Amino acid sequence: MDDTKPGRATRHLLCPRPYPTLLSLVVPIYNEERVLPFLRSEIARFQADVKCLTEVVLVNDGSSDGTLDHLVEWASSDPTVKVLHLSRNFGHQIAATAGLDHAAGDAVVLLDADLQDPVMVIHQMIDR
Repeated sequence: MDDTKPGRATRHLLCPRPYPTLLSLVVPIYNEERVLPFLRSEIARFQADVKCLTEVVLVNDGSSDGTLDHLVEWASSDPTVKVLHLSRNFGHQIAATAGLDHAAGDAVVLLDADLQDPVMVIHQMIDR
């Protein structure tokens, strides 16, 4: 039966999943030195509110500002944070792929460092 024709019922391929045991937040970052304190604050607020373990995979995509120094300090003070440093700017998609490759969670959320994606919406995403 072809469910793609108009008037046919749609079969959803997504099935409910259990709440994740470990949630990975992957964040590609390029020259975001000024935004990082806000990102860090929002992620910490989210981690305090989420019902599972989290890891944060921060991918420095060859930033030329002080981004890497901030990321190293963040990771040294928070054991849930991993930092990947790319040798040069490879672009958002490559940085995202590198982060996804290093994420250990049974659920992964890809975020932009500039907080255009509201971190607290992740709760709704997990519930759905």
